[in-house]
Amino acid sequence: MKDTQAVLSDDETLVVLDFGAKSYAWLITRTEADGIELGITAKELSDGVQTLRSSLTFDTDKPFDTQLAFKIYQEIFGTLADKFQGKTRLSVVTNGALTSLPLQLLVTKDPSNKLLKDTDWLVRSYAVTNLPSVASLQTVRSASSVASATKPMIAFADPVFSKDPNSKVLASRSAKSQQPAKQVALRSVVNFYEGGQPDLASLAKALPQLPDTADEVRAIGEVLQASRDDLKLGVFASEATVKQTKLDPYRIVYFATHGLVAGEVEKFAKVKAEPALALTIPEKPTDLDDGLLTASEVAQLKLNADWVVLSACNTAAEEKPGAEALSGPG
Repeated sequence: MKDTQAVLSDDETLVVLDFGAKSYAWLITRTEADGIELGITAKELSDGVQTLRSSLTFDTDKPFDTQLAFKIYQEIFGTLADKFQGKTRLSVVTNGALTSLPLQLLVTKDPSNKLLKDTDWLVRSYAVTNLPSVASLQTVRSASSVASATKPMIAFADPVFSKDPNSKVLASRSAKSQQPAKQVALRSVVNFYEGGQPDLASLAKALPQLPDTADEVRAIGEVLQASRDDLKLGVFASEATVKQTKLDPYRIVYFATHGLVAGEVEKFAKVKAEPALALTIPEKPTDLDDGLLTASEVAQLKLNADWVVLSACNTAAEEKPGAEALSGPG
């Protein structure tokens, strides 16, 4: 406890949540600590999160349910809110379905008769950080975690999945006619594995192109004064480029592409698949480059960045609420 409190800022509250048949919350600040039992079960939370997520992933035409977001906030943070008044930062460690919902979308006050722009979103009161564990807090706050990189940014975006002109679909469009974007938004990586190897042909057909991501990284690169040579677009947004480029001089390493999630643990283990980032699919796959930058390959990259960014449809998500989330790149 003392080690954890020592790395917290004066304006910060650490909230640790555990959901099950009985659910609990622990609240830790630099000077205090407290814990309570929550009045919501993991099953109840999962049902609520699924409803909220459906409106974020175009599974329904219904608008985002701000009343439900308010109810979930009350069930989880409502009884604790008075204990972190005056704080501006919330660092949250959680499990279960809540890992698949951006906490910033919870609502802190009754949203009745309010427009979305006037709603009291949690993000308007606190800067929210999700942490995979309490121990990770000490890691990210250690002196050795401060980057000394000198170049502003390197980015990988708009990879080429298929040379078929009919596949050039904007995944950012939400129109119902753009079904491929909806279908791939939470596709498990196990769906693209056969006999322990990725089925690149199926992958190429399933993944819509992302031309808007090129505009995205160009705009960010301009603000950060990044060199155009450091924006790896199209065929250059490849797994080989990532592995063969010296990444540690960059303060920001930015990926704008599809994330393929872990999916169900049993299937995941059976096919020996890993969560992965989809990059340009090569004509002839090799051990160096099969188009999928897997979690274990990401772990081997030498980085010295302040930020590593994944801009994708569903970041830190899983195939369904309660599955493994923050440890995978989906």
